[in-house]
Amino acid sequence: MKISSVISFPSLPEKLENFTEVKEYLTKLNAAIYDYVQDIYNEFNGKIDTSNLFCTIVTVSDTGSAGADFAVTHNLGHSAIYYIPNINSTPSGAIYLYKGATTWTVNIAYLKCNLANQSVTFLVFT
Repeated sequence: MKISSVISFPSLPEKLENFTEVKEYLTKLNAAIYDYVQDIYNEFNGKIDTSNLFCTIVTVSDTGSAGADFAVTHNLGHSAIYYIPNINSTPSGAIYLYKGATTWTVNIAYLKCNLANQSVTFLVFT
């Protein structure tokens, strides 16, 4: 099975006249997204080797100055390659996180944030 790189969204009517039409469209959209995620699940289920995957959840309580490197200490013992900020964090605005200039080590990753003094939780993995 080959997974499509795009979801086949149902076409959006030019004008939704009432709540029933909105509900019907959202039902079709939900089904399209579910089918796409199910295709991904079916393709990869049982086929991903996690024996070399190391991950941890880390909270940085203060990112410091805007645009400055801040340390994300993960103690994985392996150089981290990816991070996913927790969307349930409650930043004080729209934040953007990006790789810092400092070289990552086996226990610390360095990121930057566009806003100062944010508290952010991450999933960090190798």
